[in-house]
Amino acid sequence: TNHCGMLAYFTMRAMREGVIGFASCNGPVNMAPWGGKEVLVSNNPICFAIPAGDQQPIVLDMANSVVAKGRIYAARSEGEHIPSGWALDKYGQPTTDPSAALDGGSLLPMGGYKGYGLALVMGVLAGLMTGSAYSRGVGSLHHELTRGMNLGLLMGVLNVESFMPLPTFRQLVDTYVQQVRSSTPAPGFERVYLPGELELESRARRSAEGIPIPQKVWEALVTTGQELGIQL
Repeated sequence: TNHCGMLAYFTMRAMREGVIGFASCNGPVNMAPWGGKEVLVSNNPICFAIPAGDQQPIVLDMANSVVAKGRIYAARSEGEHIPSGWALDKYGQPTTDPSAALDGGSLLPMGGYKGYGLALVMGVLAGLMTGSAYSRGVGSLHHELTRGMNLGLLMGVLNVESFMPLPTFRQLVDTYVQQVRSSTPAPGFERVYLPGELELESRARRSAEGIPIPQKVWEALVTTGQELGIQL
């Protein structure tokens, strides 16, 4: 397949049916293996959506890099530096220059070797096991547009009812969520959030107020629209 978009879109559809949704996909290489310089691994994202009762559901949708590559493209577009710890340049050295990170550089895995290991395993499950391309064989999202990406997508569900009644599970998740949220906020934090909670709040806010678009991104959209005969 080509880029599948937000994995949580699919797992949350499963979650609404009272099951636990799981999804992962591989992608174009954008990380060096831990301890290496050449870009040979993707930050292969992983996603779980867990139903709750009265509490917020738990929706974890993350790439296995410190940050998504789109954030670095956005920083370059806006002429901004990126934080240290996000990426390496083509020489394997840490960089805060988004161009150095994008031009032959690589993203850093989250949690060091742990994120690298998880990305590698997801590459096996979503890439090799599905019979799709892997590593440098995956087509680029931004270049080589004459051919498809041929990446793999793995989806599944866990049937809660095979383990316990669904109402019991929902109640347990509610209790667990309440316990986690009861933690006293650390200095610099207002409250404890669940995975996916900030995104759900942002979705509600954007639905009501609209979606802000950086000026350069808007100009690029207008230019592309004009090339295709579409007025924005």
